[in-house]
Amino acid sequence: MQFDGKRCRLLLRSVHEDDSGCYTCKLSTAKGTLPVHSTELQPENHSAKLSVIPSKEPLFTRKLDLLEVLEGRSARFDCKVSGSPPPRVTWTHSCFKDIQKSSHCTFVYDDQECSLVVLNAQPEDSGVYTCTAKNLAGEISCKAELTVHIGVFGKTDEENHSLRV
Repeated sequence: MQFDGKRCRLLLRSVHEDDSGCYTCKLSTAKGTLPVHSTELQPENHSAKLSVIPSKEPLFTRKLDLLEVLEGRSARFDCKVSGSPPPRVTWTHSCFKDIQKSSHCTFVYDDQECSLVVLNAQPEDSGVYTCTAKNLAGEISCKAELTVHIGVFGKTDEENHSLRV
């Protein structure tokens, strides 16, 4: 509890679910309870209700899948993550290079669904992509690889070369 001479404040650190309840401030001295003279402090303002919602660490309920796309096509990584409070999601490519929203990459977030879309995929976009979900209760990651193929799937390099000439 903190008191600055005018105001008294109750500060709870590291609260848990069993700290939920109604908290009441009572002014008293050795001679008894003090009357409240402030117009700010009406009897209904002496109490406060605290509800502590337990934190749950992030959990992937659907993980990323391996992707193979043709050069110039879009590649979309989809996953689903839960947690409380809702986790913050970040994406990285290969050597922990953070991915930012741009004209080449975009994010889609809908409730617990999280997606990274690589637009106009190029061979240099190939590599391992990591989705990390983090909240107060913890952090979790999942990974998948993207392979960007030049030419047409199923064609030999010689056949693809003739398509590009």
